[in-house]
Amino acid sequence: MKKLLVLIVVVAVFVALFMPYVTGRVAEEATLQLASQVNANSEEYGELEVVEYDRGYGSTQSNFSWSPGGSYGALMSGLFGDPVRYSCEGDHGVLEYSYECRPLNVEAYKEFVEQELGGKDPLTISGSVSVFGTLTQTLNLEEFELNNEEQEKLKVLPGQLSIKSDRELNNFAVDGDFEGLVASGADGDFAVNGLSVNGNIRLNQHRLAIGDMELTAQDIGMQSDSDGEVQFQGLSMRSVATEQGDTMAIEYGMSLDKVIQTEATEPVDMNDIELDLQLQGIDMEQLGNFTKKYQELSKLPPEESNAARLTMMSDLEGLLKSGLKLNTTASANYASEPMYAKLDVELVGNLSLGDFVLLAVNPQGLFSKFKAHMNTQVPKVVLEGNETAMAALASNPLYIESDRSYNSDIELIDNDVTINGNKMSIEELLALLMQAAG
Repeated sequence: MKKLLVLIVVVAVFVALFMPYVTGRVAEEATLQLASQVNANSEEYGELEVVEYDRGYGSTQSNFSWSPGGSYGALMSGLFGDPVRYSCEGDHGVLEYSYECRPLNVEAYKEFVEQELGGKDPLTISGSVSVFGTLTQTLNLEEFELNNEEQEKLKVLPGQLSIKSDRELNNFAVDGDFEGLVASGADGDFAVNGLSVNGNIRLNQHRLAIGDMELTAQDIGMQSDSDGEVQFQGLSMRSVATEQGDTMAIEYGMSLDKVIQTEATEPVDMNDIELDLQLQGIDMEQLGNFTKKYQELSKLPPEESNAARLTMMSDLEGLLKSGLKLNTTASANYASEPMYAKLDVELVGNLSLGDFVLLAVNPQGLFSKFKAHMNTQVPKVVLEGNETAMAALASNPLYIESDRSYNSDIELIDNDVTINGNKMSIEELLALLMQAAG
């Protein structure tokens, strides 16, 4: 038993003495590998230079220079200077290297902190590198308040954003919470409460993001003397991308539990709002090439990039292949009455831009490549008090009237059109659409 205790003590002492060296060495290798990965994909991440890396036994002092890339590069450079220079100080722990960083040349931000916040910087940039290869970047925001002579006030509440990744920058986990903000002035008040963001993303062989992200807010409120108070409760925005063999599917959605409006001439009674858009059958290789070319063009001067983007029309046509599907849905309950609009479109033939050019002389050539179905319901209660809109729907040939709503059901299959049970030709449909638009 005593020998076992002695062995445990020896191992513990060895770990305590030796592991800081190991974590420091692992952190250095991970940092150099990170810089290499960033520079290998400079169109996305920009260019990162390790200016200085002074690793000791228990701590490390490092300096970096970063030139932003992608379409946001010019904006970032304008705000923070080019390149952005920053320094980091880190400690070597038993299982991870933890650090904090601060900018060196962001003069505008430094001036803002000194003049508006009394020299107290509310933003902290920190991170860690574990011996298992996980990289973590964390932004911490402390509460601060801004005021001006016009009695306008902005109060920003605390928040934190954490991004974890592997050394190859192929897998990311995002987790963030932000208590919100309150802005008030002569025109009214605006408040956001309970923001959060969560997601898991991996980059596949085409450098396309596969995974899910979600942004939620408990409520968003606006108040003014003229419009009263408006609240949006239970807001959620999400995106999901999945692989399906050589193709992928992308879904974007937004939901809102309730809209509340008080002290208004016409109060809003709307809840269970859902918006959803899905794209299926996207050629991943084609999309990856298209995205890469677009990122390369974004680095050109505006006078050159605008002309160069015209050359990408053929790449865009490469995405409009048979099997590509678009599904959209918008729905809500208004005064307890359901309202919705649904549109499903599928390409049953490869589509080219020339098909649109010849639409006027050969409409069947274009529509023969589509299969579509649209279904719409508009409750009459939505139109109460708006006689013009009600008369327009009542006389619209695409809608039929029921006791409580106006409904439309349109289907296109093999160049045959069916509207509310009535069949007609493509030419007749186009004539009806022009009539409805007029």
